[in-house]
Amino acid sequence: MIDPKTNPLIGVPDLAALGTSERVTILDCSWYLPQEVRDPLVEYELGHIPGARFFDWESCSGGDSTEACLYLPTGNRFAAHAAALGIREGDLVVAYDHEGFHAIAARAWWMFRVFGHERVVVLEGGLKAWKQAGLLTEGGVPPAPAPAERRGAEFDSRLVRTFDDLRANIEAGAEQVVDVRSRERYLGAGNGPDKRPGHIPGAVSLPFAECLEKGANVFRPLGELAEKGKGAGIDPDKPLVAYCGGGGSSPVVALGYYLLGKRDVAIYDGAWHDWCRHGEAPIERGAPESP
Repeated sequence: MIDPKTNPLIGVPDLAALGTSERVTILDCSWYLPQEVRDPLVEYELGHIPGARFFDWESCSGGDSTEACLYLPTGNRFAAHAAALGIREGDLVVAYDHEGFHAIAARAWWMFRVFGHERVVVLEGGLKAWKQAGLLTEGGVPPAPAPAERRGAEFDSRLVRTFDDLRANIEAGAEQVVDVRSRERYLGAGNGPDKRPGHIPGAVSLPFAECLEKGANVFRPLGELAEKGKGAGIDPDKPLVAYCGGGGSSPVVALGYYLLGKRDVAIYDGAWHDWCRHGEAPIERGAPESP
């Protein structure tokens, strides 16, 4: 039996062995930034894991969301979306994305946990790994499932941070903050996409891509993953908050640390996009000074 609390990842062979059990819901969670010029729904219709349902981020995100930034929805909105997908409380949810870099699938994993649905895992390697294993896909859009009955969603505030939380933490220093964007964006160097380049004061840099095997679509071995965090200056025994550019990739680091046994990594909802919306928010550029 799959136990998400023990392992939040599921391999292709194990997913294939599950079949289309009525207690399992597979979600294609793919989502792309505008500059990628890709339509996830079109790609879903062209080919997805048999039985998978399309997870529509636009209809299951907060009102402040944009094409480049995702905010959490309200609990009622999440519960309604999950019910419309036929997901009952206690069902196993398997999240995947097309490329298998875990970024947006990891966000789904985090979001389900935020709203009290703990039985959720991420497909290791995503759709790419499924195809590489020689397994078939199906096209089109399947009939809508019968709506599930769900209670109102519970909100786990341990896994979420806001602008006010991060602003107060600059002085308090109670939590470690990790910036998972590229090193260049963290430093505020070059001609990046950020209107206000730099990072939250006191944050350390651990690009989410460094948590993955170079040129592959799976996590590094746990020993290497732990060393990457240590090299970034992260103490796994202390509270940790991660943020990215728009909310789509910081959950990769949360997922990686969950694999290492740290299950309470929080995510800054709205991420750097939200921080920059506040004109009074302080910003640092360049590398931090050595202690």
